[in-house]
Amino acid sequence: MTIDATKKAAATAQPTYAGQTADLPKAVGWTLVSVLAFALTAWAGRECGKHMTAMNMVFYRNFISLIILLVAFWWLGISLRSLWTRRPWMQWGRALVHFAGQWSWMTALLLIPLIELISLEFTFPLWVALLAPFLLGEQLTKPRVFAAVMGFAGVIVIILGPTLISGGKVAPSFNLGTAMALSCAVFFCFNMIGTRYLTRYDSALTILMFMVVNHSVMAFVLGYQTIKWPQGSVGLWVMMLGVCSLVAHFALAKALMYADTVVVAPLDFLRIPLMVTLGVVVYKETLQPIVLVGTLFVLAGNGVNIWQERQRKLAFKAAPA
Repeated sequence: MTIDATKKAAATAQPTYAGQTADLPKAVGWTLVSVLAFALTAWAGRECGKHMTAMNMVFYRNFISLIILLVAFWWLGISLRSLWTRRPWMQWGRALVHFAGQWSWMTALLLIPLIELISLEFTFPLWVALLAPFLLGEQLTKPRVFAAVMGFAGVIVIILGPTLISGGKVAPSFNLGTAMALSCAVFFCFNMIGTRYLTRYDSALTILMFMVVNHSVMAFVLGYQTIKWPQGSVGLWVMMLGVCSLVAHFALAKALMYADTVVVAPLDFLRIPLMVTLGVVVYKETLQPIVLVGTLFVLAGNGVNIWQERQRKLAFKAAPA
């Protein structure tokens, strides 16, 4: 094969992710499954939080997922040895970071309105854009700076907006819940980077297995003194919490195997209207217009960030070999 033919073949070849060929319909489908499952996880978490601590929820969420995985592996004849990773330290590190993010998210879920939680959580792509130049040596471009400014302006509007429009009669909404929501965004930022890296080497099942084992052990050690066996209808919510969480993470990992984060992330934003609907319809939360404005700022920042990433990839593909 000539040099020109080789270049042409490389330019037209489909990219691969952990041995899978890029497939947009499959990526979209798995992302939508993930979006719905994450929304149901939030609903179950709200109900479980009426009877247990956030750490207990993290334990049950992951322990149930672990049991389901072990039964499924036995049924399908999948050996645990086949799930061992080629990047063990990266797997444990990613799971540890996600554990911190999951506990922060569960804590915030019980303390602030769902629209505030999901809006602050979705600042994590902006943290990625802001931190990547320092951690990965990427270029800190003007669009990235603008996206970060837009997103964090949205955070300020969400936190201080109700106070400003009320003339100081309403206290700023910055509290433990908002602090935990912002913390989970930072942790999820590192988790997204770690997951994207690991899908190049390991399957979605391997990533899930390392996560649920790590989370189950840590949550039990940190919260065993308050763990109680769920009674009655609480048990159904706990089961829903574990099952939906497992489905959400598996579907997200599968989506990232078929497409770049730049494709998956915009669809993941569909969680915002789902969470808003859940908060208003089920929990009678007041939908403040100023908070919606802040949410739009966060979405606009993410939109600029996604556009910048797409332009960078197109420029890279168009560059001469």
